[in-house]
Amino acid sequence: MLTLAFDESPDVPYKAMIDPQCAERSLCLRSWRPGERMKIAGRPTKKIADLLAERKLDPLQRSGVLVLADESGPLLLIGGPVAERALPVNKDVKPLWVSWKADDGI
Repeated sequence: MLTLAFDESPDVPYKAMIDPQCAERSLCLRSWRPGERMKIAGRPTKKIADLLAERKLDPLQRSGVLVLADESGPLLLIGGPVAERALPVNKDVKPLWVSWKADDGI
């Protein structure tokens, strides 16, 4: 289950903060696609497959990882990093919290 909210839920173990302007675009929750890339703050652009390999996930686990994406590509890996372009930029505006419930601890 994926939830978008402006208030942080303290009892949700899996959550990420994104820029509220992301919600102005059409968002979808989907499987990541081979060849897709993400730019994470402070790091070079990398293939999602490489980011998942860094987390020591085996290929079967990698295939089940989902991304929250817009028309330009992934905004965040569920259970992983947030793309630099999705990070909140205006500190005066409440961020949008993305939270999820995971069955397998991801």
